[in-house]
Amino acid sequence: MKRVFLALALSSTIMLPAIGQNLIDGSNVDEVLNIAKGFGSATLEYNDEGKPAIRGRIEGAPYYLAFQNCSSETSCNDFFLQAYFLEPVIDYELINDWNYKKRWTKLYIDNDADAVLEMDFNLSGGVSSKNLDQAFSIWSQLLEEFNDGYLSELDK
Repeated sequence: MKRVFLALALSSTIMLPAIGQNLIDGSNVDEVLNIAKGFGSATLEYNDEGKPAIRGRIEGAPYYLAFQNCSSETSCNDFFLQAYFLEPVIDYELINDWNYKKRWTKLYIDNDADAVLEMDFNLSGGVSSKNLDQAFSIWSQLLEEFNDGYLSELDK
């Protein structure tokens, strides 16, 4: 009985910080924008369907953030980040290597023969600002790694 009580006490203590946090969900577009601005330039816009989107740059590399699965113009369940690379034609071996070795992002060739680096992020139920900041940190790191590492391999 003491073990059960101790386990309950510990689990409720561990959960307390999360209860007091303000969570960011798809209705907090401005919060997502503010976190994006912490990694470079970012501006809010709305697509043809009225869904919010963010255009930004991290270390000079442009990216696009599109909110998805929206119940209204300002309440969306998730978003994806995309960066397009127009210059070199990327071979499928490089794409397979990236997708095999890297977590969090996927790399593919679109219908215009552009390389696209993409990352999905779920906002359903809300996430902490620290979690969202970490997602942008991962995106930033992988975007830079692709730009500096993989693309430079093609120039050799």
